Amino acid sequence: MRFFSLLFYLLIIIIGITFACLNAKTVTLHYYFGASELPLSIVLVVVFALGICMGLLSGFSTNIKLRLENRKLKKIIATHTINEQKV
Repeated sequence: MRFFSLLFYLLIIIIGITFACLNAKTVTLHYYFGASELPLSIVLVVVFALGICMGLLSGFSTNIKLRLENRKLKKIIATHTINEQKV
């Protein structure tokens, strides 16, 4: 199994290097305070990474809300089972 995961990571690295070589042309990135020229592959990887981070952050807040609700419901269940055992 470890061999397959190593092979998978190696394949991802090779695809990434090939992607960078195929998209080596520079593009001008304009933003509010200036502009800079960067290789297209770098711009795409950075934008992709930012999208992943934004998605993880949005999922993280939902995950925290659900964990808090789950904890509250477990406490309610625990108090009901204790009350039923006393009766």
